[in-house]
Amino acid sequence: MPFIEPLPYDELPNDIQRIFDGVEKQQGFVFGNWPIMAHAPHIFKGFRQFIYAVLNPNVVEKRTVELA
Repeated sequence: MPFIEPLPYDELPNDIQRIFDGVEKQQGFVFGNWPIMAHAPHIFKGFRQFIYAVLNPNVVEKRTVELA
């Protein structure tokens, strides 16, 4: 069992779902961009911050405001 379990998409706040949907429409499936992130540290940093907001329920509201 992983240390941190991701929340199911259906349980995410609407703002987070909207961000996932927007990224998927523009760039394809969110996790399919590893080659791009490997060569662009600023994109990878943003991705890490986004995933942290999704996985950590204590900061979801704060991070949702920052990312929106």
